[in-house]
Amino acid sequence: MSSRRAKKYVSLGFMGDLRLSVNDLSRKSSPEHKAAVLFLITVGVVLRALLLKVPVAYLEATTYIDFATLPVTKLVSDYSFPTNHVLNTLLVKISTALFGVGLWQVRLPGFIANVLCMPLFYLFVRAMFNRYIALITLAVVATSGPLLTTSVAGIGYNLCWFFFVSSLLLGRHFIKSNNVKSALLIALANALGLWVMPSYAYAALAIYIWLLVALIMAYKHSLRERVLRMVFSLIMFIVMALIFYSPILQEQGFDQLTNHHTHPRLDWRIFDLKHTDMAFALWSLAVDSTSGWTTGLGLIGLLYAAFTSSKLRALLFAIFVSGVALGLLMRRMETVDTWGYTFFIFHLSSGITVFYLLKFLQEKVFPNWGKRARTGVASLVLLVVFGWPGYEYAVEMNYGMPQAHQAAELVKDRLKPGDKLYVQHPWDAPVQFTTRSMDIDQAYLNGSPTPGGQIMVAVGLRPEQSVDGVLRANGQDPALWPGIHEVEDWKGLKIFAAP
Repeated sequence: MSSRRAKKYVSLGFMGDLRLSVNDLSRKSSPEHKAAVLFLITVGVVLRALLLKVPVAYLEATTYIDFATLPVTKLVSDYSFPTNHVLNTLLVKISTALFGVGLWQVRLPGFIANVLCMPLFYLFVRAMFNRYIALITLAVVATSGPLLTTSVAGIGYNLCWFFFVSSLLLGRHFIKSNNVKSALLIALANALGLWVMPSYAYAALAIYIWLLVALIMAYKHSLRERVLRMVFSLIMFIVMALIFYSPILQEQGFDQLTNHHTHPRLDWRIFDLKHTDMAFALWSLAVDSTSGWTTGLGLIGLLYAAFTSSKLRALLFAIFVSGVALGLLMRRMETVDTWGYTFFIFHLSSGITVFYLLKFLQEKVFPNWGKRARTGVASLVLLVVFGWPGYEYAVEMNYGMPQAHQAAELVKDRLKPGDKLYVQHPWDAPVQFTTRSMDIDQAYLNGSPTPGGQIMVAVGLRPEQSVDGVLRANGQDPALWPGIHEVEDWKGLKIFAAP
């Protein structure tokens, strides 16, 4: 947008602009386009809902058992392990308090956040580009393997993507309107994202770098005022984040957030050797969730779209600079899911490339192929190309522990009061969670059996465990159970019993 054109934009305030945008969006969208958007979102929701049935994962179980069961005052001040994604854990606590303890209740906050990312990102792309690129991009986002994989995880990544996409949409409004309320909402959204997990800082910094670049590209005469408001937003973001994290800062200090002993800052030599592993992990995620040729074409499309669109270049530049700057500052090996927000921008580049490819085909090969028809066909093709392998990948890459449910069933069916089932990390939290969700007395998992009572011992294979080791970990003497024998042999877990 040029500065001359920007002068014609008159903001009606945040709510006024919102009402005007909704009315304008409805007026300019044909019934067919609305139906296509609804269909694509529905497909995305169905795929994510189907994934709700996958077994409980270790991190989900520990989120509930170790943190969501704590009082709120303790929950927001406990960062003994980075698995406490504080805001997500609070929402899990609320969800389980309202609907009871269960797997879908733990996953509900993340599921809703992941679903909302689809319409929000559609609106952002439509505002930045056009309805056709937005529809094509929505088809990819709805069926993206990496986004589907995290869609039902009861941990904080889904909330992070929601706040990132929300910040993009709010940022678009701020760039156009210079509205203070938008600036404050951007600060709030990113502060909440950071409250989920400190590693959201990469996405938050990318948002502010993008805002700065976009303002410099769009304005000349009013640039100083707009940049000052952006800086104000950045300051408020930092202030809000410090307020949210103040209980942890008071209890455990700042270093607990940025240099946790379980996820420490590396020295320069080790970081230099390992930092490229994060890029390879991101590439592997893209390849494994689709196919090599699809990812290769996507990379070509990314380069073409970046060459074609200055708006996309600004987003890519912001992501790159934030990743490099904070990566060098923090010097940590981040999990691949930390970079999941980048897939929204990568999928946008695919939407731009496909749009211009279809335009080229219409001009050179199919002169009667209208925009609506070719966009609809492309969206359906992309739905299949990404959806089929994306869903399969999401199912395969779910590190759930179905054996925990089987163990809980065993307790329910075979044990009587006074009997015990002994488990050891990492099986303790999943078994505790599944027994709670089945309303099984937790006394079965603690203490010593009554005289003449039966014990069962769950022995994991990864990492390899032993009957004696599990018993000792639970304060029991293995010598008291000489006749212990194997009764179940499941994949990854064996059950022994005595007498």
